[in-house]
This record gives sequence, C-alpha cells and structure tokens, in this order.
Amino acid sequence: MHNMTRIWMWMPMMAAFVTTTALSLHSVQAGQPERLDTPSDERSLAPSMQTIFVEEGTDDEGDNLLLYQIEDSYAWRARSSIKHQMEEAQTDVDAWKEDEAWYDEFIKGSAKKLRNKQLLQTMITGLETSINQARDGEEAGLSVAKLQEVINSVIEAGREEGADEETTAVLKAARDDLIQKLSLPGMLDVLDAEMLAKHVLTPLAQKKLYTQTQIDALEKSIVKESEHHENIKSALSPAQKKLASLQEEFGILNKEVERIEDMLEAYEQGKAPLPDASLFIN
Repeated sequence: MHNMTRIWMWMPMMAAFVTTTALSLHSVQAGQPERLDTPSDERSLAPSMQTIFVEEGTDDEGDNLLLYQIEDSYAWRARSSIKHQMEEAQTDVDAWKEDEAWYDEFIKGSAKKLRNKQLLQTMITGLETSINQARDGEEAGLSVAKLQEVINSVIEAGREEGADEETTAVLKAARDDLIQKLSLPGMLDVLDAEMLAKHVLTPLAQKKLYTQTQIDALEKSIVKESEHHENIKSALSPAQKKLASLQEEFGILNKEVERIEDMLEAYEQGKAPLPDASLFIN
C-alpha cells in the first residue's frame, strides 16, 4: 500500500518529465525552439519562455511546464481573444459612422434643395406680384422691356437670398422663353391683361404649384431620414462604449503580458529567481 502511495506521488512529475522531453526533442529536431500549438504570427509573444523551456535542466521542469501553460493560456489566448473582439467592435463602429456621415450629407443636401425650392417659389410669387402691379397700374399694360427688367430684378433678389445657380437658371430659362414669345412679329409692344395671363401668369402659377409639390416631398423625406439618422446615432453610442471598454481591457492585459515576459527574461538571464507561479494566476 505504501508503495502505491509513492507511485501516485511521482506520477505528476513523471508526466511533466515525459512531456518536457517530448517537446525538447521536437524543438531540437526542428532546429529551433517553437510552440507546437501557437500560430506562427503569434510565436514572438514570449521568446524567453521558449528558451527556458528547452534549455533548463530537470530540476525545474515541472515549474517550467506550469509557467508555459499559464503564459500560453492566460497571455496569448486572452490577448488574442480581446484583440479579435476589438477588431469586430471597431468594424461595427466604422460601419455606423459611415452610415452617419452619409445621412449627414443627405440631410444637408436635402435641406439645401428645400431652401432653393422655397426661394424659387418666393421668386415666382414676387414675379407674379410685380406683373399684376404693373398690369393694374396707370399704364394699360407691361412692355416687353419692362417685363424683362422685372424678371431680372427678381432673379437678382433670389440670388442675394442664397438661391443657387440651378434655381436661378429656372427663371432665366423662363425669362428667355417669354421674351422670345412676346417679341415675335405681330405682338404688340404693350401687353394687355389677357396676354399677360396667357403667356406669363398661367405658366408661373403652374411652376409654383409644381414647386410646392416638390417642397412637400422634400420636407417629408427630411423628417423621415432625420428619424433614421437619430436611430443611427443611438445605435452608435453603445458600440463606442464597448470599443472603449475593450481598449481599456486590452491595455491592462498588454501590461500583464509584459510583466510576465520581463520576469521570465530576468530568470533566463540569471538576474532573478524563478517567479512564483501564483503571481500569474489572476
């Protein structure tokens, strides 16, 4: 019975010795020490640990095996896992920010279009008012030259209010078309109310109605996309917090890995005793 007890006591040491010997032989045959279960791009994480493991004598093989297992599972695996989580979180944040930038641009562009449509409507209304005032004034009608002057003044006023070239071009085209029609041979230089209604006010009223339809559609679009935009912003917040938390955790883990590697390097160089394995268990 006593002999059985002694055998059970020696079994862990024998297992450590067999494992150490097998790994040492594998390293020697390969020509250089390396980890058997670690991807090649991660093998540089703790070179000092590899050297200790292969070169140290039998007295400390059990301790070295424990240090190897702790360094391998605690440092490399944990750091690799956190790094992978960080990359995933960063991908999510980047994607959401890209969406957010797109919606920012969309809303700004839509707001600009809406502003110009509203300016166009104001300019058309101003033009209608000016023509009606001229028609109802002391003069019997409005001359072609006067009509051109009125349209030009409305275009200039719209430009001063911030109307873009596309908006002013609408009225410029209308102006040129009207002047061409009203300047045809046989047309009187002074236009009566019927001519003004037919050639000027009716097209303007139609343009104004169409512009109002576009304004309504743009306003609805902006409201709808603004709600989506807020959803993007609210979705972005937890992702940013998660990323910040992972980055903090990764920083702490990196320091712990460096501490382990410094201890093992000092031991390898004979500057410090073999660290207590309990220091690495957290």
